[in-house]
Amino acid sequence: MVNNLSNSKNTRKLRTSSIKRTAIVWCIIVLAVIGTILGLIIVNNYQDSLKLKEGEKILSVLETVSASIDGDKYESLVENLNDEDPYYEELRQYLIKVKNTTGLRFLFTESYLKDGTTAYIVDGNETNKEDFSPIGTSVNTENETIDTEETIKALTEGVGGYTDFYETEEWGMLFSAFAPIYNSEGKIVGIVGADAPANDVKSMIDSITFTVVSVIFLGFAAITTLIAALISGILRPIIKIKDYALEISNGNLFVNVENSTKSNNEIGEIYSAFSVMIKNTANIINSIKDSVSKLLNFNSQLLENADASSSAAQDVSANIVEAANSASDQEKILDEAVGNMDKIKEKLDTAVEKLKAIYKDMKLEQEASLTRKDEISKFEESISLLSDIARTTDENLNRLLAEIKNIYIFTQTMNDIAEQTNLLALNAGIEAARAGDSGRGFAVVAREIQKLSQGTKESAQNINEIANSIDSKANETIANMNLTINTVDEGANLSKSMQDYLKYVTGNAEDNVNNISKISEEYAMIQDELDKAMKRFNEINKLIKEFSGKMEVIAATAQEQAAMSEELKASTSILKDVVDVLENKINTFRT
Repeated sequence: MVNNLSNSKNTRKLRTSSIKRTAIVWCIIVLAVIGTILGLIIVNNYQDSLKLKEGEKILSVLETVSASIDGDKYESLVENLNDEDPYYEELRQYLIKVKNTTGLRFLFTESYLKDGTTAYIVDGNETNKEDFSPIGTSVNTENETIDTEETIKALTEGVGGYTDFYETEEWGMLFSAFAPIYNSEGKIVGIVGADAPANDVKSMIDSITFTVVSVIFLGFAAITTLIAALISGILRPIIKIKDYALEISNGNLFVNVENSTKSNNEIGEIYSAFSVMIKNTANIINSIKDSVSKLLNFNSQLLENADASSSAAQDVSANIVEAANSASDQEKILDEAVGNMDKIKEKLDTAVEKLKAIYKDMKLEQEASLTRKDEISKFEESISLLSDIARTTDENLNRLLAEIKNIYIFTQTMNDIAEQTNLLALNAGIEAARAGDSGRGFAVVAREIQKLSQGTKESAQNINEIANSIDSKANETIANMNLTINTVDEGANLSKSMQDYLKYVTGNAEDNVNNISKISEEYAMIQDELDKAMKRFNEINKLIKEFSGKMEVIAATAQEQAAMSEELKASTSILKDVVDVLENKINTFRT
């Protein structure tokens, strides 16, 4: 911790120095640019004002000279280029006088010749001077172009003007001006031009430039010093705030922020806001710690509930598998009973056919009734077999009723498990609601578990209703079977009576015919009861198959519920890992 603070202080010094140096350098650069631009503007404006002043003065002189020139005579000079013309010398002497009076360096006239070139016409210099230009001397040469934009405008457009200041090797600083010359018809026939010395103007420009630079430099130095002091004063409290921020970044929320400047400006507001931020941060960290602790407790409880839900789902799945196996056994029993009933019906049909044949024979041959004794005996055997099969069917139905009681017990167990699972889902939903946004995923899982629980309860009720229907129809079938057994017993008794009676058949043949008719009616009743029993057995078999299908759906639902419970358990473990990491991060803050 000490090493970290030492390193942070060294880093702070380097960064502070860098910030201050950068700020001062940028201020110097900005001030230098502003000062340079401002100085250039001042010097240029001053130079322009001098140019305007001097230019207008020289231009005024040239306009006076132009007005004094006889344009028609001057036009004749241009056309003839005759320096013997009296007006040539008169005009030259006039220009020399004006030049000497005004202090101009050069004074001359210039015009376009017939070939389109420009030439000097009258030069205001003495003829013995080296720079004297005789009449017709070309202004421009192959090596140098003397005409300026102002010269061309004056010659072509009649616009007087003057040039910028320019430097020469021989005469120093000069500037030129031009005014048009008109003939009597108002036609431009030439220009009068002058080159005026501007060395005094250059000295004035140099002086004002030096003054401006000096003032700007002194102001620049003063402003730079003031800005450096201002930057230091601003950075000092900001550096302290940065030190507090470094302490907080290391997890120390016990920092006491004091406004050493005791100022009520923006810096003081920053100190106050920083102090409030530290307090609020500490409160938030404490709140997060409490929430993490509650979340850990909730996660533990949720993990226990997930284990309980998983165990309950496994129990439900095992019970459903057992019930499905029981339903399969019951279906096999019913299939066997239906097979037996088919056999009974076949034998009964055979016995009825035989009885009809006996009845017919007895009707036609009452005298030969004694010879049917063996057939009556076989019929008695069939009746006996029918009685045995009916009793076996009755026993199977009683076993089916016993299995239905087991279904009642199983559906009650399913209801209990559904209630327990529903209670578990409600508890998980309540805990997820307490967890807020962190428990949304568990709330979704809890709702799904509750839906599965409700579906299991409804399936149990459906199974119970089906079992009630099976119980009712089985009881009805047992009653009918009892009636069938009684009827068969009566038929057996009648057969026995008929066999006894056959001993006396010779005297009572008509009674035997009547008895056989009654027996036929009884067998017809037995056939009706068997048809009813077959119909009820088919309905029971259909209900059992429907029950078996529902049990398969419930088994799949139970497996899905078990998978979701395992998923909930895994999600709870992941949440615990996340909360542990969050707790470790939060504990790095000292509050």
